[in-house]
Amino acid sequence: MTLFQLLYASVARPGMDYDQLTDILRPAVDRNAERGLTGLLCYGGSIFLQALEGERVAVNRLYDSIVRDPRH
Repeated sequence: MTLFQLLYASVARPGMDYDQLTDILRPAVDRNAERGLTGLLCYGGSIFLQALEGERVAVNRLYDSIVRDPRH
């Protein structure tokens, strides 16, 4: 497997709070592990910065679903 990396930034919808952020993060950790994905999610000042890495198809599928997510 060739490791593929993706880094992106997005703006959170107005009013994002800690509980909403953990609602995103907690299930994502398990799902990403099942898919062989690792990465990092940073949040501050209404901006998400995320690094994803894993097999190219898995990273692209995840990013496609992130793009459709109305929370940012």
